[in-house]
Amino acid sequence: MQTSIRIKIIGITAAILMLAITINTLSSVYSNSKDYAATLEKRGVAIAQELRLKLERLLKLKIPIESIVGFDEQCREVIQNSPDVAYAMIVDLEGKTLFHNDPTKHDSVQTDPEMVKTVLSKDYSIQQRHAQNQGYFDIALPVIGSHRKAVAIVRIGLPLKLIKDKQRSQILHAGAVGLALTSAAVLASLLALSILVTKP
Repeated sequence: MQTSIRIKIIGITAAILMLAITINTLSSVYSNSKDYAATLEKRGVAIAQELRLKLERLLKLKIPIESIVGFDEQCREVIQNSPDVAYAMIVDLEGKTLFHNDPTKHDSVQTDPEMVKTVLSKDYSIQQRHAQNQGYFDIALPVIGSHRKAVAIVRIGLPLKLIKDKQRSQILHAGAVGLALTSAAVLASLLALSILVTKP
């Protein structure tokens, strides 16, 4: 009889504790994921702005964008200095790739209506896109030429996998902590029941 009541009390305690920990973990992971995504986006925009600034300096010298040579190296430097960036490219207003961190992508066409909106708004845009079974945050900024008109677009890609990996590690960590806390609570409840209830 005493054992049956003890097991029920311990079971209820463990279930309530696990439910509370699960709810707390899920809300924490959701909140942290949003914050991490916002941080990633800001970082991506900063990288894209830096690349745009370098290109606009050359354009201020009245060099046509088609005549610029070697800017692929600047795109490669972005990847080398920022390992979490998947790609860095400059495309013209028709979507043709002018410069890319990957030389094999040179002259490929990136058709995307969102780029046109970016150019018209003179602001950056962030969208999710999929290519080669991978998801990316695609950050696009217009490049303004010497006549104060957009002549190209800088595009930076950040893998969505970064956020999923962060979520996974948070869930694993929270799960391990939750298991340890539940085990400690069960042992403490057993001890308390034994001393305060069963013996008296």
